[in-house]
Amino acid sequence: MTDDFRDLTGMLDALWRRLDDGVRDADAPARTLALATDGPSVRLVILRAADRGTGELTFYTHAHSAKIAEINRNPQAEILLWDPEVMFQARLTAGVTQSSGSPETWGNLTQGARLNYATDPLPGTPLSDPADKTPRPDPGLLTVLTATIENIDLLHLGALPHARARYARDDGFSGTWIAP
Repeated sequence: MTDDFRDLTGMLDALWRRLDDGVRDADAPARTLALATDGPSVRLVILRAADRGTGELTFYTHAHSAKIAEINRNPQAEILLWDPEVMFQARLTAGVTQSSGSPETWGNLTQGARLNYATDPLPGTPLSDPADKTPRPDPGLLTVLTATIENIDLLHLGALPHARARYARDDGFSGTWIAP
């Protein structure tokens, strides 16, 4: 993977390469991203799709997870990616929408993933033992979160001087350098 962290286009390309890798490779740094919502609350989510053309990222969750209520209160979120190998941080602000998972989406999930999105009791319910849950294969519990990126803040700490750039949907993500 080649990155040019001294060029605005190269910085943005580095982000999208990592996001694409995160969709395809379970070991990629962008596979598991931090999602911060109104709560304040932050948790790790699995990146399921990344579309540079629309500037959208896709995640799945249980219909009754706490993040659904938080997104209903305030659909703004921040997403954090950290690639330790090259010391590259991406902070993405996004508007998040939700929809029910389609039969095709449900069909593409592994049995293990289905259990994460379709279990009784509901997320957050106290248990006496981790095994005290009854799988309920209900595709209606799968919720698709679509994060439409509005702003991007990229920081490369792997060289001196550090490089930081900001990009906004409003200007077509053309980017501008800012002080780290």
